Amino acid sequence: MVLVCGVLVLGAVVVVVLTRRGQTGIEVPVPTDLESFDPQITSYLKKYIQRAQSAPRDFDAQATLGMVYGANSVWREARACFVNAVLLRPDEPLARHHEAIATDELGEADTAFEMFGQIAREFPNFAPGRHRYGVGLLFRGRLEDAAAEFERVIALAPSAPEAYIGLGEVRLREGDLAASAGHLQKALQINPRLRRARHLLGSAYLKLGRTAEAKRHLSGSVGTGRLYLTDSWSQEQRQHALVLADQISRALGWLDAGQPAEGARILEEALSWHPGNVDVSNNLAIMYLQLGRTQEALNLLRDSLRQDDSRFETYINLAAVQMSTKELEKALATIDRAVALAPQVAQVHLTRGHILLQLGRTEEGIEALERASELDAENLSIHTELAQLYLRLRRYPEAKEHFRAVVDGDPSNFGALVRLCHACIQLGDLEEAEEILAELYELDPNHADIAKLQAGLRGRRGE
Repeated sequence: MVLVCGVLVLGAVVVVVLTRRGQTGIEVPVPTDLESFDPQITSYLKKYIQRAQSAPRDFDAQATLGMVYGANSVWREARACFVNAVLLRPDEPLARHHEAIATDELGEADTAFEMFGQIAREFPNFAPGRHRYGVGLLFRGRLEDAAAEFERVIALAPSAPEAYIGLGEVRLREGDLAASAGHLQKALQINPRLRRARHLLGSAYLKLGRTAEAKRHLSGSVGTGRLYLTDSWSQEQRQHALVLADQISRALGWLDAGQPAEGARILEEALSWHPGNVDVSNNLAIMYLQLGRTQEALNLLRDSLRQDDSRFETYINLAAVQMSTKELEKALATIDRAVALAPQVAQVHLTRGHILLQLGRTEEGIEALERASELDAENLSIHTELAQLYLRLRRYPEAKEHFRAVVDGDPSNFGALVRLCHACIQLGDLEEAEEILAELYELDPNHADIAKLQAGLRGRRGE
């Protein structure tokens, strides 16, 4: 699935000035150029503006309007709404927290930092505020203070990886490499796809002299973006994002969660406001294909090609529809057009590989999948697919290489570790197999696969 979206830029915003005058003087902020926004966003904003105007002292109405503004990058009005919410309920940390976030988004970083610090002092058990303050301390080089904040956040939210990353970075800067690696490993155990944690761990390994491990972790993108501990309002705010890129992303999230009908609902609404938009049509076609609405998917993609026949993603999706109807030769011709348009995009080669494999052209299919893996080396699903294919073909060196890539990216992947161990046994790499068995034993000492691998290892040794 390919997502290619333009970026919607809202017009300049002039805010209605709001000062803290007490609850009797609360005003509802409205952008003076509201009508110049994207029509779907304008219509959506008006609904929540009217709700707040009908009850300006309603805390929930002010807070929700602030979230709606923030979700669509209307940050001045968002901050004004959160100021209102603080006036109405000064003991609610979420209102204070989001006022500080909006202040930061408006470029007033130092003011926001002081606000997060105040929140951390007044609401010591509010983990998201403490985490933001810890990140600010780290950015300013106040390592000891930052470490204290991150340790407190870990105590409050031990299953969240963000504070482990922060503490790992603190220890890395202090030179406590073993402690740094431990915290970053913990973050990756919670979420193996955190690129920032992986890059920082690679840096720690490099300084520890663990060069081979460092190389694997540093091979991908740096992932320098900051990760903040989420909160209930941030989660709710995402549902109000109506910039097209955000709507498509949210729809694809529903697809990944196995609920394409929800994704289709979002994109059908978007398409009603943006008829003929190729990005929306392409992704809606994906939803329809998953729902078995093949003809509707085909109609959308044909319309997209009539509007713009230079979009490689349209050909990828059309080939997927043709594969679903077993028109494999037609699908191959379609995907070859995508390859010609975008030879450096992994997805076109991945789709081509799938078509060739279904056609029984195994070596060509493998070659296409390998090309996809080269172009997207961090994509563990491609490595997994290749590894399993090589295992079925009993091509153990190649299977081992790709299972190793999967395990490097996801160290707690039990199934990949089992198959990696099996490949090592078949290749006679018995010491490595022993090491992998020890890792498997730590993960699940009673798993039946461990006994099978131990038996295979003994047999290989002639015991």
